[in-house]
Amino acid sequence: MLKVLLLLGIFTTFVIVVDGQDGVARLVDRYERIPCSDFRGRTDSFIAEIASNPSATGYVALSANGDYLSVFHRRKMIEEQLAWRNFEKKRVVFVRRTELKPLEVELWIRTSGAKLPFDFDSTWSCELPRGNRPFVLVTGGFDESECPPARDAEFVAEFLRANPHARSNVVISVPDATAFVGCKRNSLGILSREMEFPASV
Repeated sequence: MLKVLLLLGIFTTFVIVVDGQDGVARLVDRYERIPCSDFRGRTDSFIAEIASNPSATGYVALSANGDYLSVFHRRKMIEEQLAWRNFEKKRVVFVRRTELKPLEVELWIRTSGAKLPFDFDSTWSCELPRGNRPFVLVTGGFDESECPPARDAEFVAEFLRANPHARSNVVISVPDATAFVGCKRNSLGILSREMEFPASV
């Protein structure tokens, strides 16, 4: 009887180890265009799943086929929600995969030893080719939406730092002079902090 129990114990241990090595990351959500309230709820659920397992890492897969700036901005929205919840940024990895539609987002949970069941690109570059024609980087403003506040000035600063040869024009359209002054002061303050130039410029 002792020999049988000993062999059973060894067999059980072996199965557990093999299962841990051959594990596959789990897809927990997938979406494209959704309302802001829905976006917040799904992201919060994703955060809760990662937090419930200390060994888990969250993977956000975005499209490698869509407009790069649009995809980059969608990543920023998720990062804003993570920051708003004071969640550890290092526990979430952003990747791009070619199988996704232009606006599609997938949320994955990867535990220790598990593998992602797809090829991905984890590089995110803000560098632009020289001679690139002028384009609109971001559009937005202050509204009462439930979406995470997009820090557009920080987004612009990130691209300017990566492209020393580039210049940026900020167009502010607001209903009155008071709102204009406030918006200008806020944007200039963020840009001066991020770009390290005097706020009086």
